[in-house]
Amino acid sequence: MPFIQGDYPNASRLFSRIIFETKYEDLDQLLIERMKIRIADSIGVTVAGVHGVGNDMAYAMLMEYGGRQEATVYNLGGKMPAANAAFLNSLQMRSNDFEPCHADGKSPKGHPAHITSSLFPAAFAVGERESTSGKDIMTAIAAGDDLGARLCAAIGFNTNGLFDSNGTINTMAAAACSAKLSGLDNEKIHNTLGI
Repeated sequence: MPFIQGDYPNASRLFSRIIFETKYEDLDQLLIERMKIRIADSIGVTVAGVHGVGNDMAYAMLMEYGGRQEATVYNLGGKMPAANAAFLNSLQMRSNDFEPCHADGKSPKGHPAHITSSLFPAAFAVGERESTSGKDIMTAIAAGDDLGARLCAAIGFNTNGLFDSNGTINTMAAAACSAKLSGLDNEKIHNTLGI
């Protein structure tokens, strides 16, 4: 991620600026290769979790609601609003609790943050809705993943602290990624993190 100098009144302003300014060229090759492995792994666990507890009922309910056909629901078929498709795809990925979930910090001990099962479905649903390139999707994933992992590490992987890494932090990572893919500017990304 690029390092940005300047006067920032708070961390969220710095985060939003980094997310906005990150480009595919900023990603190193090792990161790209690791993301490709995580994407492949995510596909496998999504297939395995397709009929997890409650998934079929959630799918039927959201298909009945209808809405704009923006993004594909994996394994079950059909298109629906991107937020709903991301939700269902996330349920499938998380059903067996096997998705790539480790967030690295400075210590050798990481944390099971489950960022991937929130971030990847959001990235692919919004990417499909916006007709973005694979490079744009990978850039947004890297920016969102970096934010989520840094927030997780900042609280010392303590789920009793400021954030619950499996809840709030993952939502912020997915929101940052979605905002970038939606083409929002720095100020709107900042507002997205606030919401």
